[in-house]
Amino acid sequence: MTWNVQLADEGARSDELEWVWVWRRGWFGLELIRCLVSWTCYHFDPDRYEKLLLAYNLLDKSEISMIDNLHVHYITAIYNTSLNVVHSYVTSPEALENTDTSGKNPYKTLCQSVTTDVFIPCLISLCKVLFKIVLSYYQLIKWHYNQDTDPPNRQKLDHNLTKIWDDVQRKVSSLLLNADLASYKFDQFVQVLGVVHRLIQVGEEFCLSKSEDLQESIRKQSVNYFKNYHIQRLEELKIFLENEMWEVCPVKPTFTILQLQEFKSLRSILKTFKFRPPMTGTYSTTSTDCCSSNHSQDGSSIVGNYFVRYAESGTPFDSGLDETIIEEDILACENDASGYFSEESDDETDDMRDFEDYVTENSSPITKKRDKANKQTLILTNTTLSVLRQMGKYLQMSRLLKSIAHQIISCMNQLFDFYLYSVHLFFAADLTIASNSLYSNELSSTLKKIRDTLVTEFEEPPTENGYKILKPALSPMVDLSKPERLHGLAERIVGVESVIFLAKQ
Repeated sequence: MTWNVQLADEGARSDELEWVWVWRRGWFGLELIRCLVSWTCYHFDPDRYEKLLLAYNLLDKSEISMIDNLHVHYITAIYNTSLNVVHSYVTSPEALENTDTSGKNPYKTLCQSVTTDVFIPCLISLCKVLFKIVLSYYQLIKWHYNQDTDPPNRQKLDHNLTKIWDDVQRKVSSLLLNADLASYKFDQFVQVLGVVHRLIQVGEEFCLSKSEDLQESIRKQSVNYFKNYHIQRLEELKIFLENEMWEVCPVKPTFTILQLQEFKSLRSILKTFKFRPPMTGTYSTTSTDCCSSNHSQDGSSIVGNYFVRYAESGTPFDSGLDETIIEEDILACENDASGYFSEESDDETDDMRDFEDYVTENSSPITKKRDKANKQTLILTNTTLSVLRQMGKYLQMSRLLKSIAHQIISCMNQLFDFYLYSVHLFFAADLTIASNSLYSNELSSTLKKIRDTLVTEFEEPPTENGYKILKPALSPMVDLSKPERLHGLAERIVGVESVIFLAKQ
């Protein structure tokens, strides 16, 4: 359809004459206006919008009635677009037939029919098209503010702003709550969290909304997912410990956790943490220092300003959701005693060295002395590396899930607790000297607490209070009874030093 309507005899002499002619054409003019209003919901054009306002003036309609009409069209656009996007990812003939005949809530029915293998593409596609609608309304409001719109009309626009965003987050929340994400791998689930986290950032920039519906829907999914995920990781750690030979894993002398793939998106946060003074007093879960959205999902500081950056093309969901893989270079070679040379950029290498220096500076004097003496030797095991990787994943989740961050960090600490208790059980249980004469009161009470809350002699089902894991057993390949091997002195040293290394991280 041609937007610039020409007069039949001599062409348009002015915009006003064009629209007078349109309205005199009756039904055709009304349909043209409806098309223009609907089109505005997806792409705001200042010139065409001015013509719409002119048409309403010719009908003696007020500007506020135009705003009301636009709001109805935006809500309709959100519903129809959401329905069409989700519909395109449903392949079940039965589900498609039910949505055509049931009529009550076809969108919810379609959301329930989106299979696990296409859920993430469906979620991203939905966020992309809804962002375009939200962007259009944002630009529309900006235009009105630049035109010195009357205060009552501004108030109406602002009120509709919140209502539009509430409708957007309800559509995405419905898709989230009807999805079965239990079988997702960690990387897939974190990708879902990244998409939702970015959408929440869009809502905050759009109308200062905290997006409670989105927060609650992703919280429910995350609680269920993380509970099962943590149990699996504890069981996995038990298997690792029972098969560990307690030999030194040959990492490079300058190895730090920032070189691990799992800490890639956390580098900028950990670097920021380095320059923050130590916290005193009560910890606040509302603190935004390390959980703030000032850092993007890929670890950079470029975030926000979505309505400026994507004003012409693209959306915040097109890329940058942390799907890249970095090349790890952490294992030592025969000639690596002199130092570590990475293929990464100088900036990243400096960040890692700064972080390492920060850890050293904040250690106790005894630890500093030991670190200086053993600067070229890091004593850790393959299981230690595995625990560090899992901790990086837990930190990623806690960063994106502020509402359950405390629970995630507590579970992350359980990984260390179980590692600590296992080393004690493997290498100190056979001591001829009572442990109270060797252990401090604090260490003894810590081990007792771990034994009572985390470890069990017999298999127990999970409860509301948590999950207890069976007591691990030392690998039969590790013999601590031979006098000629000093009763496994080397293995005992590796076990204890690996705990110290893990604790320092």
